[in-house]
Amino acid sequence: MKIVSGRTFLRFPPILSLIMMMLIAFAFFLSHEYSKRAAADVNMFALAKIKHSYHNTQFTFDTIRSFGISSSQENAINEWLITDRSNPVMDAEAFKASTRLANQQPFLHSIYLINTKTRRVIDSSTGIADFGSFYDQNIVDKILRDHPAYIGFFPHAIGETSYISLVVPSTQAVTLHAGYLVIILNQKELQKFLLQNEDTAGLQISITDKHNQIILGDDLPDQMSVTSSDKLLESLQSLEYSSAKEPQIVSVELLPGQLFMHFIVIEKEMIRNIEWFKKKIAISCIVLMGVMLLLYFWNSKRTLGPFRMLSRELQSKLGNEDIGKSMGEADIIRNSFMYLLNSNQTMKHSLKDYHNIVREEFLRQWVLQGYPIIRNDIEQSSQLLSLDSYYLSVIRIESYKQFVETYNYNSRKLLKYAMCNIGDEVVKEAQFLCEIVDMGGDHLVLLIGASETGGEQHEISTVLLLLGAQIERWLHIRTSIACSSKLRIQENVRRDYEDTYELTLLKFFKGENKVYTAQDLEESYSSEHKHPDEKIMNELIHAIKQIDRNQVLQLLDRLLNDLKNVTYNEFFFQLQMIAYRIFKSFNKVTLSSELDSSRFSSLVEARRWIEDEILQIMDTLDQQQISGRKGELFQETLDYVQQHLQDPSMSVDTIADHLGYSTSHLRYVFKEASQVTLADYILLERIEQVKYLLTNTDDNLTVIAAKTGFQTRSHFFSAFKKATGLTPSQFRKTN
Repeated sequence: MKIVSGRTFLRFPPILSLIMMMLIAFAFFLSHEYSKRAAADVNMFALAKIKHSYHNTQFTFDTIRSFGISSSQENAINEWLITDRSNPVMDAEAFKASTRLANQQPFLHSIYLINTKTRRVIDSSTGIADFGSFYDQNIVDKILRDHPAYIGFFPHAIGETSYISLVVPSTQAVTLHAGYLVIILNQKELQKFLLQNEDTAGLQISITDKHNQIILGDDLPDQMSVTSSDKLLESLQSLEYSSAKEPQIVSVELLPGQLFMHFIVIEKEMIRNIEWFKKKIAISCIVLMGVMLLLYFWNSKRTLGPFRMLSRELQSKLGNEDIGKSMGEADIIRNSFMYLLNSNQTMKHSLKDYHNIVREEFLRQWVLQGYPIIRNDIEQSSQLLSLDSYYLSVIRIESYKQFVETYNYNSRKLLKYAMCNIGDEVVKEAQFLCEIVDMGGDHLVLLIGASETGGEQHEISTVLLLLGAQIERWLHIRTSIACSSKLRIQENVRRDYEDTYELTLLKFFKGENKVYTAQDLEESYSSEHKHPDEKIMNELIHAIKQIDRNQVLQLLDRLLNDLKNVTYNEFFFQLQMIAYRIFKSFNKVTLSSELDSSRFSSLVEARRWIEDEILQIMDTLDQQQISGRKGELFQETLDYVQQHLQDPSMSVDTIADHLGYSTSHLRYVFKEASQVTLADYILLERIEQVKYLLTNTDDNLTVIAAKTGFQTRSHFFSAFKKATGLTPSQFRKTN
């Protein structure tokens, strides 16, 4: 190589020319050998792919077909398919069986049971419908038009979505055409599982019915008639490529349900990569042996070296090997920066969620403990303590029994989260400072700020009524709302919280859609009427919790016997008080009927009504003990304990009342699930929280005892030493 006037000239000696010629010849020889070997590998791989696809597809369709036959022979389904009249019990059993079967197979979208005699359809996804109102009219029309007598697969469409249907006649369908079981299969998922054509270029697999309608796979090529093969799949040893390079059928195989599987080879696609790579080897060898190879390495070292170093450093610093896996330096750098940006965004969201959780926990501690003991923490997370006064409002979900039965535990948490968001928007739009706390169970607490010059109770009530209407509108949840009088920040809020919650129960016998206040309670109790005997009422409530029917009826007789010789107004007032006390104690299993003064014409009718309501409550408590919600109840109990750990009044009885279960049943479920009693678990969790606060905070022992729900300092010290063998101060020093 010689440099003259800034230009580069290459002078090759004879030996170098000879070497170059030999290398060129070797390059062509290498490309030819590679193409032969690659063609053999492609041929072997394509054949293996074909055979594997056929056997896999045959097995899958056999399995689905067998499943359809066995499903149609289920007693409940078979009886429903051949019946000629409607029977609610038979409908329910058939629907239950179809729903159970629909969950047993992958790729299954739904199961239809079609009875042409009763002209009704059971859909495992939606329920029972008549032919005229059934949303999938295509399948109804096909059954009525064709009356299929044999099991078969058919292409099917619901709206714009394509499916595959397996029609299975009932055992008497050939003669009576009574009923059919139709299995709707998810075409996309089935095709993705069976026909992974994208993995093998040049190999097309299609499944058709006897009329060549496509069931799975791509459409058959237009020039398919050019060549075809009658070879059986098991006899294939190699693929034969036509010189015209047009699509050719390698094999057509029969599948279960009168389906045919076409294996099509498109040679120009099959060997295109081989030919292209053959040329690339030859060209690359020539180019790489020239000056461009030297310039490429020189230029890459000069210009790309810094980027390569940066990419390696990013990989090393981030410690994420997947960032640079099978990527160039530019991709590594770009993905590294995207990784950093996403990590930063995720961290921001996590911090925001953490701050919200911490704020809600601090506010919950304030409500349950009565005083803002952790005032500094609350002031950092909320501006509420900067005001002189505030209102406490409770929003209670009505018909909580129905709410629990309709939604599972996680869904209930999401709905209450949505209620909090609606409340936040409505109250803040009215220009009030508001904090909302989910107290668990059936209610939320709103702490609404009020200044000395604004925020009267009637203004707050107007906003709360609007909030209740918005919750009912958007979430379809009816609520009962109560609001306290104006409170000072320094006052004990625990008593006001309990009193305000009790105010929400007044809607039971007042029936008014309003925001209840202390004035409503005074009006209810200001009457000079005699109240029911308190001792008998307490015994009655205890007997209901114990599900002691005989004792309940005896106590109810004692209460109502005193009403035989009183005026009607006195009679109705005491009946109200009895019903209210029962509703107050069992509002999680609400009385089914509203109390109306015009519904009773005699004491006998009143006794029958109150007795029916009490027996219904006892039946509900009894059913809860044998229901299958043990896992959900256990999780709900754990969450409640974690949320109320700082509540000194928390006990097994208060948790049972809060969740709407009997104390004995709650103890049994918790012990069965965790192998420890609920009381021991509460104490252990409090001890663990004490250890954490002693180790990670500088709070004094009085504050720690308050934060963890210990009622007295002596109980705090004795319980901690019994559990750890050390006093709290000794534990803090050693840790």
